[in-house]
Amino acid sequence: MLITIINGGGFLPLILVGGGFCPLAIAVAGGVLLAADVSFYFTPAAFRLVYARERAPAMPHAMPPVPILQTAE
Repeated sequence: MLITIINGGGFLPLILVGGGFCPLAIAVAGGVLLAADVSFYFTPAAFRLVYARERAPAMPHAMPPVPILQTAE
C-alpha cells in the first residue's frame, strides 16, 4: 500500500503543474490507485469464494451413508 501511495504521489507534481503530460499523469496515477483498491478489496473475497467451496460438503442434500452391520461368526 505504501508503494501505491508513493507512486501516486510521484505524479502529483505533473498533475498540479498541468501541461502536456497532465492527462497522462492523471491516467497513470488513477490506474495505480484503482488497481490497488481493486486488489485490496476483491482478492480476499475471491479467496473466500474459492476456499468456501472446498469446505462445503459435495452433496449437502444427500443422505449420510448407512453403517455396515457386523454379523456374528
